[in-house]
Amino acid sequence: RTAVELRRITQLSVSPMLSRVSETIGGVVSIRAYGKVDWIRAKFNVCLQSYCQAQIHERLSAVWINFRLDIMIAIIAGIAPFMIALIKTQHWNLASEEGSSVLYGTILTSIFLLGNAMGSILFTFSEVANGMSSVERVIEYIDYSIHERSWENPKAPDQWPAEGKIEFKNLMLRYRAGLPLVIKGLDFTIEKNQKVGIIGRTGSGKSTILLSLMRVLEMEEHEDKNPVGHIIIDGVEIDGIGLHELRKKIAVIPQDPFLIQGSLRFNIDPLNQYSDDSIMESLNTVQVLDSIRTEDIIDQKIKKFKSNLQENETAKNHSSTAIKQSMSSRFIQSQSVEDLEIQKIRESVATDEEKLDFKIEAGGVNLSIGQRQLICIARSIIRKPRILLMDEATANIDQKTDAIIQKVIKHNMKDTTVITIAHRLVTIVQYDNILVLDQGLKKEEGSPLDLIKSRGYFYELIKEGGKEFEEKMTKLAENRELEPSSV
Repeated sequence: RTAVELRRITQLSVSPMLSRVSETIGGVVSIRAYGKVDWIRAKFNVCLQSYCQAQIHERLSAVWINFRLDIMIAIIAGIAPFMIALIKTQHWNLASEEGSSVLYGTILTSIFLLGNAMGSILFTFSEVANGMSSVERVIEYIDYSIHERSWENPKAPDQWPAEGKIEFKNLMLRYRAGLPLVIKGLDFTIEKNQKVGIIGRTGSGKSTILLSLMRVLEMEEHEDKNPVGHIIIDGVEIDGIGLHELRKKIAVIPQDPFLIQGSLRFNIDPLNQYSDDSIMESLNTVQVLDSIRTEDIIDQKIKKFKSNLQENETAKNHSSTAIKQSMSSRFIQSQSVEDLEIQKIRESVATDEEKLDFKIEAGGVNLSIGQRQLICIARSIIRKPRILLMDEATANIDQKTDAIIQKVIKHNMKDTTVITIAHRLVTIVQYDNILVLDQGLKKEEGSPLDLIKSRGYFYELIKEGGKEFEEKMTKLAENRELEPSSV
């Protein structure tokens, strides 16, 4: 039992160490830029020390078991000769006179072999028990008492949501039982097709509201398991429909864009539900095709050409000797043909259709952050969602890309209810409504112009940017048709 528990501790301690390694590799540039190498090394050493302590104790437990087994065998081996001598002196006939010597010799020999056999048996049982600790962890998750609600049922009504009106009624949320409430009785209504910005200090509950809409966090419940508050979309309580039914109706654009390894077409339409024309229209709307360089397309075409050529050469190498001799005589000619083909590819111009086949690496590392975010926007546009959630989607991008996104929201999502957690105030100053949160409570609510005139919390945030910024924000709030870059 001790060995099993020690193996479990070892498995638990190795996860933080591996996570620290992957985090360090991903953020090595920032770590060096901010001079945090020693701090990261100290954090890793703490994780490494915990893992080494668990590993050493696990090894020592195996040594201790073998030591105790050797002691037991030594004791038995010491007692056995005295027992045999006692049997001989007392004339206890366990066998015939001829066979007794053979029997006693076999007993003494088997005692010493017993140590190796017992060691192997104990080691096998220990390894099986240690290996089953992983199975125990899987079973623990399977039998975990708290599960997600039903995935498919109950079904959502047909054509739901038709308008995108969202009502929060006495919403209360906490991350898990025993922790304090994060959202404390929120009452708020978002009318259909409204563009709503949510602002507040860190920890005020902004992202929690989006989690509640996707039901990643379930609402606080009474003792009878009925929810305390309600979230109603177009007259339907989201707590009363399946999770998949809810989530496939809502589009989400996270702060960190998520891209899959594959073509640009696959990242926009992974389920192959839309035509190339629809994909091109969504990409042109966010102006992402213009940002893909022709040089990158050409480089990928050359790599593909060389790969196909290499495969053909490999196939030909398995042919007969006569054909191989013929191939060697034409090597120079084939090399010149290859150079001509590559030159043609270099002189070509990438079309928009070819850009759809542009290969995106895992995580979109061959694209800028702005390009990744624009692709995520295009993925949402093609779905034509009634509700769009943006969790600080413009926090890590430049102002030019931010302006493109806001222009898309203003002109191409007029029939979509948009909820944005804002990082820049200029992003939401032309929205229909703004919700200001403070420690899970609604502090202010209203149109940007009304909040500026009321001289409340929203105005204080604008005022911190200076007089010129205040005037710019006031002009944008008064005239929503103005472009932020023109003021």
